[in-house]
Amino acid sequence: MIRKRAGTTCQNGLYGAVCVEVIPSANTTRVGENVTFRLLSLVDIKSGVWDFQNKLLVFWIGDQTEPQDKRATVNTSTGALTLSSVTVADSGVYRLMDTTPPIQANATLTVLEPVSNVVAKVSVSDPVEFNDTVTLTCSASGSSLSFKWLNVSSDITDSEHVALKDDNRTLIISNVSRFDHGPFYCVVSNGIGHGTSPAQNLNISCLYGAVCVEVIPSANTTRVGENVTFRLLSLVDIKSGVWDFQNKSLVFWIGDKTVPQDKRATVNTSTGALTLSSVTVADSGVYRLMDTTPPIQANATLTVLEPVSNVVAKVSVSDPVEFNDTVTLTCSASGSSLSFKWLNVSSDITDSEHVALKDDNRTLIISNVSRFDHGPFYCVVSNGIGHGTSPAQNLNIS
Repeated sequence: MIRKRAGTTCQNGLYGAVCVEVIPSANTTRVGENVTFRLLSLVDIKSGVWDFQNKLLVFWIGDQTEPQDKRATVNTSTGALTLSSVTVADSGVYRLMDTTPPIQANATLTVLEPVSNVVAKVSVSDPVEFNDTVTLTCSASGSSLSFKWLNVSSDITDSEHVALKDDNRTLIISNVSRFDHGPFYCVVSNGIGHGTSPAQNLNISCLYGAVCVEVIPSANTTRVGENVTFRLLSLVDIKSGVWDFQNKSLVFWIGDKTVPQDKRATVNTSTGALTLSSVTVADSGVYRLMDTTPPIQANATLTVLEPVSNVVAKVSVSDPVEFNDTVTLTCSASGSSLSFKWLNVSSDITDSEHVALKDDNRTLIISNVSRFDHGPFYCVVSNGIGHGTSPAQNLNIS
């Protein structure tokens, strides 16, 4: 009895079931690869014809072959068809016919151009808050492409002031606010891989009737070691005041005179802007401007994160046996406030009948692996300031 596997095409006939397995990847492969249609049958196939879209590719009788396409070869012992250097035009249905003994089998192949040249462009890089609309557009090379957008590391979906158009190639942000600064990334994928554009950041000018605080270089979230400026946008000149953090005075000023209480804190006496140098994770929290002349108040929350680095995926068994072994992949990374996810080629992995995610997605467990669990598997780690991807892990499944 032949056990049918996911992604394998089988047909029943007088001589039992015949299955076709596509190698190296179950029915989807990339341009330029060699593809083998391997037969799984209970009988020896002594002759037959391989056909593509009603066009003869190769036929054989015994150990004699007659290729009609110079890229097509057949293994006369097994009936397996190999097609070399496939192109997108090779996508379609392949059929085995006119065999001895009489059986039939077929399989569908999809050939894709890999993702490359992912570029994001922005219509206005210096928009005015609550006044301008910004359009980001994404382009890429490849075939059967899917597009999505990330703000830092979070997926962007349609909302009250955000619209996705043109199959997600276009992102429109209406009436931008200071929190729409990005960085924005365009992620493009297809059945064989994915690519990410360089970051696009928006330098947003803040407009308020009274006072607002803009955190530079990134609105409220930044990385360890950077210098951060809390810039005031006010309709009045602020002649004196105190900057406070967690009820601890950092610096105060009167006119052009300053008195710093923290050696890393400086204030621009002309604008009231606070600059804090070489920030650490401990600098995360609420910063307040108080006791000013004229009397006003303002505050901003800062989050300081260690960047994502050293993303490594490890596998418990690199050469598992099909339907026998369970494989555990574990992911580790450096950084703070980390989120983990796994990709199989370019598709997100979620819990399923034989797949389990544990330890906040750091661990991926695949029970009773099949040949279609070969990968490549990637661990993607992100936080509020960026993301990183592990090197690929492939399973060599017997």
